[in-house]
Amino acid sequence: MAIYLINLVLIIIYGLCCNNIDNQKIKKRIYILAVMQLIFILGFRLLGTVGKDWIYYSKDYDLQLNWNLAEILDYQRYEIGFKLLTKVLSLIYNNTQFYVFIIGMISIVPVAYIVYKYSKMPFLSLIIYVALDFYTFNFAGLRQGIAIAIIFFAYKYIVENKLSKFICCIILATLFHASAIIFLPIYFIRQIKITKIKIVLFAIIAILIYVFKNQIFIIINSFFYDNYSMSNTNSINWMLLCICMLILCYLFYKAVIKNDKNNQKLYIITTIGCMCMLFSQIASDTMRIANYFYIFIIILIPEVLNCLKNKTTKNTLVIFSIILLAGIYLYLLNIDSYNIVPYKVFF
Repeated sequence: MAIYLINLVLIIIYGLCCNNIDNQKIKKRIYILAVMQLIFILGFRLLGTVGKDWIYYSKDYDLQLNWNLAEILDYQRYEIGFKLLTKVLSLIYNNTQFYVFIIGMISIVPVAYIVYKYSKMPFLSLIIYVALDFYTFNFAGLRQGIAIAIIFFAYKYIVENKLSKFICCIILATLFHASAIIFLPIYFIRQIKITKIKIVLFAIIAILIYVFKNQIFIIINSFFYDNYSMSNTNSINWMLLCICMLILCYLFYKAVIKNDKNNQKLYIITTIGCMCMLFSQIASDTMRIANYFYIFIIILIPEVLNCLKNKTTKNTLVIFSIILLAGIYLYLLNIDSYNIVPYKVFF
């Protein structure tokens, strides 16, 4: 567990240092150092010991080594993009550690780029990215980790109103995880105005789903599914935490939108993420769908804090947020949903 806590503490220190530095080139280098740190921890882990699902990926990696293109395309287990990436990497250097390291880079670099480009507080965004388990997810969900990174990168084309490039990103993401198609409608609903009535309606739906989740589960399970599973207590606590954070963001809605109209898009995307989490109380797999949307909270929270005019208040809330996030991260490490504790390096 120590390596993960050290990782978070170092990112916090990097952020505090950059807060007192005016030279943008130095800030950028420190930011790159933080990103490389995330990549190395992810890529140097001992496979089969740190992180879920590697046993399945390793078997498929070995299977594809001697296959030709036709055999790979005929293999139905994974999406074509992931299969081709696996084959290409094995041809470049047939080593599973190299394979995982490159996948780690692909999963983190697009996220880091968008954070640096759009976040008002890039290091706080990285802290949120780590503390809320978005980073940790990459230890288990190799395919979806890449898809989420591509979807996150597509935010650039939402802001720039470039539909064709946005669609290209969605198509590319679906080549690694088919569920990424769920993000496609975002481009067309990104300008929806959020009103008090819509917020109240969302709150009512959230309460109803939470109160009657057992009854809804019984109905759905009876008519549609044979082996549906409900979320456990930990995921319920996680959902409530995420909704609380979004509600706090909404308290500063007008000021955040006034600062930058593009923040309207962030509110819409993260709200949809919370709605997906509500349905995860009925079907636990829906939580994975929420990841495509709720990850944008790592940009939204710094936007909220940045809208505060009083510097003392802003700095106090930033420090409080970091302490709170560190506590959340410690809690999540103790739960260890992705089997990343204890950490071991491959050498």
